[in-house]
Amino acid sequence: MNKKDKYIFPAIFSVDQDGISVEFPDLPGCLTCGDSEEEAFYMAKDALELHLFGLEEDGNQLPKPSKVSLLKLDKDQFIALIEVWMPPIRDEMASKSIKKTLTIPKWLNDLAEEKKVNFSQVLQNALLAYLGLNNNKNKFSRDSSKVVFTNYITNSKVAARATELSKTKKQIKHDMLEAKKDVKSGRIREFSNLDGFMKGLDND
Repeated sequence: MNKKDKYIFPAIFSVDQDGISVEFPDLPGCLTCGDSEEEAFYMAKDALELHLFGLEEDGNQLPKPSKVSLLKLDKDQFIALIEVWMPPIRDEMASKSIKKTLTIPKWLNDLAEEKKVNFSQVLQNALLAYLGLNNNKNKFSRDSSKVVFTNYITNSKVAARATELSKTKKQIKHDMLEAKKDVKSGRIREFSNLDGFMKGLDND
């Protein structure tokens, strides 16, 4: 299925004494309600976002929205078009935490609890490292006589913004020495492993 970033579906609002119920005629099962019109509209948008995300994840074909003029209403009902923007919803769901059940030796569990280890953080860090997705802000790789240095620090002499620079080792070493002076003077924040990075250049 072709995912769209924006969807617009008609919703039917049914007004009753105890609140307002909302249904989407094109999306069976997508129902919600609210105590006021404002809350009902908010809940309708939220329900539509989650329902469409579920259909996308399951690979289901999304129906074509009905034309408002063709929808029939009962007494105390009105129609409104609900618009949703999906990219932030997909991002939020992708980064949502999930629970995992693990099995480890009791002695290891006891020792970790004694050291007040954050199991979730340790597992996350281990998975990132295992998959090669570490979060180091300063990364470099060698390519013959050149080094590609990804720089994420705010330093007018090295980079004014996050960018990837391809320079000779001599140029990079010069920039790093200048950056180290700025760190000592307090003009920029110190970044991790500067000495290790320069040592790596010297050992090439």
